Amino acid sequence: MLVFAILGRAVPQMSAFMESFAIRALGGLIVFALSLNLMAQHLLNYLRRLPEDMMRVAQYLGQG
Repeated sequence: MLVFAILGRAVPQMSAFMESFAIRALGGLIVFALSLNLMAQHLLNYLRRLPEDMMRVAQYLGQG
């Protein structure tokens, strides 16, 4: 973003905001993709633990 700030000062006729829009959108999509990857990992870990956790809950309920 610093590059576009300098570019906006160096060439005031060009809109640095409009020029940087594609790069900001691409950066946002990359962050979104990385967060989806992390969310998928957490979900898979949860689903792998689920049968064991359900058995533990059933044991606790059976003892009471």
